[in-house]
Amino acid sequence: PYLKLTISEPIPRLVIVRRIAKDKDRYFGPYLSARVAGAIAQTLFDVYGLHSSPSILKTTSRPCFACQLANRPCVLAGQVKERAYQESVVKAIEFLLGRQKRLLTDLNRSMLLAADQHNFELARRLRDRGALLKQSMAKTLVRSTRLDTFDVLGLAYSPELSSITILRIEDGQLVGQFNHNITPGALEDENQIKKGFLLNFYLSIYQPPKIVVVGQIGAEVSSIEAVIRQKVGRKVQLGRASRGEKKRLLELAETNAALQLQTALTRLGQASAATARLKEVLRLDFWPERVEAADISNLGSSEIVGASSCLIDGRPVKDQYRRFKVKTVVEQNDFAALAEIISRRLQDQSRPLPDLLVIDGGRGQLNAGQAAISRSVQKPRFVLGLAKKPDRIFLVGHSKPLVLAKNDPALRLLAKARDEVHRFAIGFQRSRQRKRSLPRENK
Repeated sequence: PYLKLTISEPIPRLVIVRRIAKDKDRYFGPYLSARVAGAIAQTLFDVYGLHSSPSILKTTSRPCFACQLANRPCVLAGQVKERAYQESVVKAIEFLLGRQKRLLTDLNRSMLLAADQHNFELARRLRDRGALLKQSMAKTLVRSTRLDTFDVLGLAYSPELSSITILRIEDGQLVGQFNHNITPGALEDENQIKKGFLLNFYLSIYQPPKIVVVGQIGAEVSSIEAVIRQKVGRKVQLGRASRGEKKRLLELAETNAALQLQTALTRLGQASAATARLKEVLRLDFWPERVEAADISNLGSSEIVGASSCLIDGRPVKDQYRRFKVKTVVEQNDFAALAEIISRRLQDQSRPLPDLLVIDGGRGQLNAGQAAISRSVQKPRFVLGLAKKPDRIFLVGHSKPLVLAKNDPALRLLAKARDEVHRFAIGFQRSRQRKRSLPRENK
C-alpha cells in the first residue's frame, strides 16, 4: 500500500491506495502493510489534523465526525484556516519524506498536552502511535522514480535449511513478496543454491523480468543468463546492486529471507523436539517420522466418509491427505466405517506406510482399527487411539489410557494430526451433503 496526498484538491487528504496513477498528487511508500499505512495516516490526523478520506472533502456547516470524536477543530467547518491547514500539509510531507524529527517532537508535545487535559485515552493512543512509527518508518521503501520493473533475490543460508525471498517490483512499485525454503544438498554452497533456484523458478514457474538483482552469484552469471535466454527467448540480465535503491531493496530481501529462515529453523527445531518426545513417551525403537491419522464423519447413516492426514517431521504435508467414500457400510456403524478406511489406506501402495497411525477415538475405535490392521498385509509400525475432552492416548495391550500434560510436545503433535484429519473429514462430509441437497434439474 501507498499513501496518496491529494495536493491537487482544495483541501488535501490522505488516501491508502495500491497503485500509483499519473496525476498531480503525491505518493509515499510503499509500506509493508495497510496497518502501518493506516497508523501513519491516523497519526497525521491526531497531530496535525490532516484528514484521510476515500472521497473528496467538502466544506460543511459543522465539524466532521472524526473531528467531533477527537474533540478538535475541523477545517471542513471553517474552524481551521486554510493557510494553517496547508502548513500542516507541508509538515506531513516532510515526515512522509523521512524527516521524522519534527513530527515525533510534535507528537510528544500533543501527548503531554492531552495528559495535562486528562484526556488519557488520546495520550495513550499518541504514545502507541509514536512507538509504531519509530519501528515501521525505517522499513518503508522508496519508490523508484524510473518506474523500473525487476525482481530482487535475497538469500539466507544455513547447512540445514536456506530461505530465499523474491521482491517483485513492477513500474517502480513493490507488488509482491515470495518466500521459499530450500533444503541444501550436501555439497551445495550459497551460489549453487541461487543458481538452482533461478533455473527452477524462472524456467518452470514464473516468467522472468528483464532484470533480476541477485547480489553475489559467483562466476556462472553468463551461463545462467544463457540458459534462461534460450528457454524464454529473450535476454534476462542478472544484475548486482552496489549502490542506490536496488542495493537497499537487496538488503531488504536478504533481511526478510533471514527472518523467514529464523522462523523456519525454529519450527523445524520444535517439530524435531516434539517427535523426539513422542519417541520417548511411546518407548519406540524407531524415529516416528511419518505420523498419519484416520477419522470418519457422517450425519447419521447419510454420506458416511473418512479421511487420513499426514505429518512428516511434525509438519502437515497436504498432498498426502486422502478422502474416502465409505462403500461397505450402509447403516451408521462408526467402527465398521473406520475399519474400512484403515484397510483401504493400508492397501494404497502409492504412499509410504505410516510410522505411527493415530485413530481418532478411544478404546472402541482403536480395537476396530487394530482388527483391520491385523487383516492387512501392510501394517503401520505403531498404532494408537487418541480420545478428546480430555486428551487420552489408548495403546494396544494397555488397559488404562496414557495421560500427558496439555502442553506436552508429544501430545500436541498427536493432537495436531488428529485435528487435521477431523477438519478434513468434516469438510468432505459437508461438501457431500451440500451436493446431495441441491435440487436436481428435470431431465
